[in-house]
Amino acid sequence: MPASRSARVKWVLHEAVGDDFEIEKISLYDGEQYGPEFVKLNPNHNVPVLQIIWEGGETGYMLESAAMVAFVADAYPDKRLAPPAGPAAERADYLQMLHFGST
Repeated sequence: MPASRSARVKWVLHEAVGDDFEIEKISLYDGEQYGPEFVKLNPNHNVPVLQIIWEGGETGYMLESAAMVAFVADAYPDKRLAPPAGPAAERADYLQMLHFGST
């Protein structure tokens, strides 16, 4: 959904993998988030939802945009989107601002 929390996830995905991901638009104005197919993905009725297909072929879903940003940034350390995980002032500042921005 444009102009929603989905924008930050789309941004980090473009930074990490370019255009190598799929987008499915959900019209909140039309109530698509209450449809049975979407409720299977996210019973909270909100966007975004990040579908992840793990190496073993299992499918997982993330529902919180700030967690998605941190997950994608950490999954692609070569892109330098986030300081490395661990006890460091730079990582603490990053996490603090990431969560501040999401609220």
